[in-house]
Amino acid sequence: MVEGLSGQKQKYTYVDKNRAGDHICYYSDLRKIKRHYPRWSVTRSLQQIFQEIVSAWPERLQTK
Repeated sequence: MVEGLSGQKQKYTYVDKNRAGDHICYYSDLRKIKRHYPRWSVTRSLQQIFQEIVSAWPERLQTK
């Protein structure tokens, strides 16, 4: 997905160890959250999130 948005081959390495600060769990069933916070909803798709990240990188690279 990122390669398709950026036009560049993604570089990565796999490390079979949790990173410091990573969440130990992720919620995929949002029904309870929606019951407790009925006005909350997902506002961006995964595609939109990746697009925002890819779009922000050129500016981030200029400031370094």
